[in-house]
Amino acid sequence: MKKSKLSVDFGYDFDLVGISTSMREYKLAWCINDVTDCNFIKADDIKIDFVNLKNITISNFLFETEHTIFHLLKNRLVFNNALSDQYLIPSLKTIDYFVKIDGQRDLFPTSSIMEALRGVDQIQYVTTIDPQNLKQKENLIF
Repeated sequence: MKKSKLSVDFGYDFDLVGISTSMREYKLAWCINDVTDCNFIKADDIKIDFVNLKNITISNFLFETEHTIFHLLKNRLVFNNALSDQYLIPSLKTIDYFVKIDGQRDLFPTSSIMEALRGVDQIQYVTTIDPQNLKQKENLIF
C-alpha cells in the first residue's frame, strides 16, 4: 500500500525580538509596560505536545489589542519531559526572552519597541530575529 505524507507549510508572518537580561520575567514585563504603550499581563503557560511524546511548557505574558497580539516568552522552559533542549530555541541560548508580535504591526512598530527597550538599563541586548532562519521555528507556532 502506498503511503502519502501531508506536508504543511506554516506562515511565519510575525516579528520576533530577542532580549538578553538578568531580570525576572515579571520585572521585564513591568519595564516593557513602563517604557511602551503595552500592557503585558501574566497569561497561562503555553503547553506544546509533540508527536514523539515530547512536551514543553513555556512561560507567557500576553498583551492583546484589536489587531495585534504580543507574547513575552521566556527562552528557558518551565517544564520539559526530555532531558535535552531546555530552551524554547536552543540555537539562541544567549537570548533570555522573546517578544513575538503577531498581526497588524503598524500601530506598534518593532523598531520603536526596540528603541524603547534599549533605554532600559537592566537590558543588556535587544535584537530582531528572522524566524525563517531559525532551526526550531516550529516551537514558535502556537
